[in-house]
Amino acid sequence: MKVSAGVASLMRAFDQPPAPTPAPRAAAVPKRVVIDTRKELTELLARVAASDPSLVTLDLSGNRQFSSLAPAIKNQSLVRMALGDAVQTILLHAVDLSNVNAPAVAELLRGSPKLCGLSLEENNFTEEGLHVIADAVEGHPSLAELSVAHQRSIISTASQERLIAAMEATPGLVSLGLGAVRDDVISRRLQKATMANTESMRVRRLSCSQAEGGAQPAAGGGVLRRRAMSFDRQQKRGPAGPAPARRPLSGALQASPP
Repeated sequence: MKVSAGVASLMRAFDQPPAPTPAPRAAAVPKRVVIDTRKELTELLARVAASDPSLVTLDLSGNRQFSSLAPAIKNQSLVRMALGDAVQTILLHAVDLSNVNAPAVAELLRGSPKLCGLSLEENNFTEEGLHVIADAVEGHPSLAELSVAHQRSIISTASQERLIAAMEATPGLVSLGLGAVRDDVISRRLQKATMANTESMRVRRLSCSQAEGGAQPAAGGGVLRRRAMSFDRQQKRGPAGPAPARRPLSGALQASPP
């Protein structure tokens, strides 16, 4: 039987072994982008020292670069934060601070007369370091909020009492975060100091208003209004039990009616 050329070509195609399936191409591996975080941290601290007006809150919470610094370099960085006067709030949550850094934190406080808020939560301060910090807090001219809650070790009774004593000697300090306070006597003392300082600030605002001819304080509360930090409280379990539910801080700082 005579087969047409087209059919013969088709038959030869079926007789040939199938072409090998090409191996799948490996997925393209993205190039690793290396970020010079040390340079970024250096530039950020330079902005603080230059009193950059756009940098009101310095938040290094959980910053790996800052956390991994050698203690001496970390202390130098803490002291540099006091060089400018634009930053009002410094947040240093979970950056591996310990007692060896307490003198630098104290120097930061003493060198920052305009600082309104400082958070040192979730670090590794114990009684020795907290007492050094309390000494620097006492009598601070502008500090309104301080939190040392949720340290890796339970804050001792002596440390709680020393920090509250510093609050009692600092009328502008209206919020002190200690985490879970289980002693009723200490809890009542903390509440009493908070209420007393809040009332003291209200009276000062009223006196300032009357000295200005009865005019109400300007929007923002004027020079006696302290800026709220609104510390972010995460739900976590530490050595002192679960952290309190997230709540807005500094309610006492809102302008009070005369």
